[in-house]
Amino acid sequence: MNKLITAEEINTIKMVKELMIKLNLPALGEDAIRIIGKMEGLTFKSALSEVANGTDVEKKYENYIINVCSLVTGASLSKLSAMGHADIPMATLISLGKMCGAEFKEHLKKAIQGDGPSIYWIKKKFGKIAIDQAVGLAQQDTQQRVKNVDAATAGLVDPESEDYQNTDKKFVSVHYFGLKAALCFNATKKGDVNTIMLDAGDKLPENGGKKVNWKDAIHFQYTELELVSMLAVMLGERDTAEFKGHGPGNDKSFSIKRQKDVFFMSCLAKGVSPKAVPVPLLSAFSLTALIIRQLELNHPSLKNGGVVDLTRNLIKERAAA
Repeated sequence: MNKLITAEEINTIKMVKELMIKLNLPALGEDAIRIIGKMEGLTFKSALSEVANGTDVEKKYENYIINVCSLVTGASLSKLSAMGHADIPMATLISLGKMCGAEFKEHLKKAIQGDGPSIYWIKKKFGKIAIDQAVGLAQQDTQQRVKNVDAATAGLVDPESEDYQNTDKKFVSVHYFGLKAALCFNATKKGDVNTIMLDAGDKLPENGGKKVNWKDAIHFQYTELELVSMLAVMLGERDTAEFKGHGPGNDKSFSIKRQKDVFFMSCLAKGVSPKAVPVPLLSAFSLTALIIRQLELNHPSLKNGGVVDLTRNLIKERAAA
């Protein structure tokens, strides 16, 4: 007989990720899990333990988890980014998912196809919850807010990662799916430098190949200069860029090649199959915008086109030398 798991035993982000993958619940990034921990705390962990123990007969807890996570999955974040909502705070998306996750996803599905009423519905929801959250914070005194955060984050902290200081921290993610693999580009930081972390995973046969094995994904973090080189390719100033020697064993690499109608992107690591995805030129707009965004955060003086202009000038000068 399997030992039952208690909510108190679910005490790391890694454990939450592994449980959710095992239970076929929505696959989330560490940032999403961390903020859910702040907002839902013991309630979320208790629901997860009920599902894991097989005691959720009426699927009440499973539905709660699915709703809370519904708008911060890779697929939802990618659709929102494509619609121009890449900078919506993750706390807002979690609150909306909890309130109307299924309905929101249905409107999101229609909105990404250009449905006017659904696009308006989504914009209206974002506006309303922003007002509600502002009013709610104004009504809380400082002491109560500290108590709320302490209770919500109890036992759900990743000791190897910097914890968020507030739930309004913005998170941006761009996803691309190929026949056998998927690439997820996440806005992140290394020290004080804004950069991008790539998760490259194999697609799984379940659910028509719509799921991805993020658990065993290759993790590849770009340097700032590598982001500039990638941007040069995406702007048409260079045909290819390749970055090697990443990871503890210096065995991870990434390459991007501009072909006729696509950018062919591939991530490699020793001992695992290559993760390659062709990205149509127009579909690469979101990733190009993400790269520019991260570089602008590092260099505020280069906003409003400065990053693009400087990149083009540097590449041209190097080619002429």
